[in-house]
Amino acid sequence: MKKSMIEVAYEIVSASETPLSFQNLWKQVVEQQEFTTKQIEDNISRFYSQLGIDGRFCSRASRNACSPFIPQ
Repeated sequence: MKKSMIEVAYEIVSASETPLSFQNLWKQVVEQQEFTTKQIEDNISRFYSQLGIDGRFCSRASRNACSPFIPQ
């Protein structure tokens, strides 16, 4: 079964030692999901929205980067 975009993103971000920009994270998700150009266009806004909703991610606005949310 194919993983969701957000699940793939969480795996990527969790494995990264540094925060990733949205553009870099999206590029890696696209590569792993093997999206066509049409799928890229159709899914980018959905992915951006999912990142904002999913509590496992936090935004670092000063760096425009995505990182996993780690509860204290």
